[in-house]
Amino acid sequence: MNDDRTTQGWWSTLPGILTASATAITAIGGLIAVLAQTGLFHPSAPGPTSVPAPTPASTPTPIAAPVQTPAPAQTQASPQTPAQPSTPSTSPDAESNLSYFAGSWANVDPSTNGITRIQIRVSGSSTYVHAWAKCRPTDCDWGEVKAEGYASNVGSRTTPGIRLVSAEFKNNVRRTAVSIHPAPNDRIRVEAQIDFVDQSGRAPIARMFLFHRM
Repeated sequence: MNDDRTTQGWWSTLPGILTASATAITAIGGLIAVLAQTGLFHPSAPGPTSVPAPTPASTPTPIAAPVQTPAPAQTQASPQTPAQPSTPSTSPDAESNLSYFAGSWANVDPSTNGITRIQIRVSGSSTYVHAWAKCRPTDCDWGEVKAEGYASNVGSRTTPGIRLVSAEFKNNVRRTAVSIHPAPNDRIRVEAQIDFVDQSGRAPIARMFLFHRM
């Protein structure tokens, strides 16, 4: 009985109370430590979410460029040699005897304001040309001048191989050089180069006329 009271009395004393309190605190501390280790007070942070590695994009298969078949090389045409002028024939279109030129000739255009009439005279080996030009009220008489016959080449005889007849008329106003050529259908073609010598300042002119036999 005394031991029970003695034991009960000690726990009621200050040292007993302190010892009991320390024992309780130690027990509670141990319990808290155990609970803390179990993660009750600090729940574990969620682990990093694993991100699936990106699937590498498939490399597109390169499309092969269409193979172009080279066009067959064009055969370069060899440069053509320009056609050589044909040698004039001995027809009245190119060459003629002086007898072809001889005679009286009228301009095929009656309304011309140029040379209206030509007369060609052959005397032996000499040739003369007489010309008239348009004037009012009557045609102007240019007179007769000595002419020259020109052959197609140096080997031609002057009389049988004449290519043209040339003459020159001159007055106080103008100097006119005429070249007379055979033409088809019994005609002649007259080319005139006119230079003005009257100090008028007019530019030289060139004209062409066609004549038929009178």
